[in-house]
Amino acid sequence: MTMPSCPSDPGLSCHDSFAERNVPMRRRLQERDRQRLTFRGTFDRYGTKPGFREPQRTLLFVCITGADRTILCSHPWFNETKRFKELGPWQPGAVAQFDARVTSYLKGYRGHKEELTFEKPLQCDYRLSYPTRITRVPSVPTQLPHFSGSHPVKSGTYPFFRHYASTRSSTQILLGGTTPSGTSRSR
Repeated sequence: MTMPSCPSDPGLSCHDSFAERNVPMRRRLQERDRQRLTFRGTFDRYGTKPGFREPQRTLLFVCITGADRTILCSHPWFNETKRFKELGPWQPGAVAQFDARVTSYLKGYRGHKEELTFEKPLQCDYRLSYPTRITRVPSVPTQLPHFSGSHPVKSGTYPFFRHYASTRSSTQILLGGTTPSGTSRSR
């Protein structure tokens, strides 16, 4: 079995039959292959991957958008580089802006087991590489929803919450608020 290569590999290109059979998962990134662009993404969570001496920490960003605010890909992982560490601990929902290069890579099974070759065929996919100029984007406060009519919590749909809801306003419930005695409640 010959191994096709990706367009980002120097001097090589995907075979025509390979490109016809395997449609890349990230089509909008494919259109921007090898370009260095500015992106925005929302931090979701930390993860780890095996490292040389110890596990390496990674960051998962979701809803990656370009400068024109179109969603380009759903969830790239990045290594926790020095710049990511400098920006402090990331909380879910924090938005980052960064420059990165769109590159392609081969994903799928590369071994000798034929049954796995069919389960996970080689395909060309696209990723964001070499993130630089990483900054946090200040979050814009969102307006709290206004509850009108029957609210499921206040109406008693959730009985265990009935007493708590009856002593507080909707804003206090959503924001943590204060207790009836006036002391602040921490989450």
